[in-house]
Amino acid sequence: MASGVYVAADYFGWKSLKFACRNCGWRGNGADCPLGEVFAQLFEVDCPACGEHVAAVPFPTLKESRRNWKKLDAAERLSIQIIEQRQKEFEARFLKSPSRLPEIAESSFLLYSEADDSGTAEDTLIRLGEKVMWREPAVYRASPGSATWPKFFSVGMASG
Repeated sequence: MASGVYVAADYFGWKSLKFACRNCGWRGNGADCPLGEVFAQLFEVDCPACGEHVAAVPFPTLKESRRNWKKLDAAERLSIQIIEQRQKEFEARFLKSPSRLPEIAESSFLLYSEADDSGTAEDTLIRLGEKVMWREPAVYRASPGSATWPKFFSVGMASG
């Protein structure tokens, strides 16, 4: 039984774990605990008696989700499929290098990045004035060694 500390539990097994609240002494199964705050990487599980946090449960990776596919409900499976499809689209379309941008004849210019949600999914546009120089899926990607373009940026270059 987990007690006395704020524990990290496994996404696929936290409901069957036994917890003890360090605040009020409640003891019971994770399945009896309401969800607390939800963050990008994890969610908190709260004590049903007093509301104190009893666990932090990290969301599974895509690989972990695929390994536990039968344990996911229909909505979770659909979410994983959508994420995987968007990742494939991003990999096919993201700006891997500034050299892939078209040549710009002007000696001084500003490039702007903006969101375009007029299609089925949001894209990031890189514009030179009104001209779209590049379009890619609007996905934040921050993995080691990856080319990452901030959501909004401007670049100024001037001839000297």
